[in-house]
Amino acid sequence: MLKESQHTEALELYDTKRLREDVENDLALLNEFTTEAEKVRPEDDPKLRALVEELVQLAEQARQDSASDEAEVDNRRSSSSHTSGTPPSGFGTGWRG
Repeated sequence: MLKESQHTEALELYDTKRLREDVENDLALLNEFTTEAEKVRPEDDPKLRALVEELVQLAEQARQDSASDEAEVDNRRSSSSHTSGTPPSGFGTGWRG
């Protein structure tokens, strides 16, 4: 898949040892976050309960406003979209060799 993508760069452009270490550290952090997040339940956290309720309402509104299943997916995406798809400034620049 990556070989066919037009959005790839040569591995030689990067400090692969440092990149691997950073990715492994990020994975460990994400696993820690997952472990902690699994402990939180909507019934125990009013903010999470409010978020879940809001997401349910958005999904229901998307369903009501949609003429098809595909339109419903598009409506959910546009309702919950919060980023432009552009990474933050400086993102991914630290591994260049």
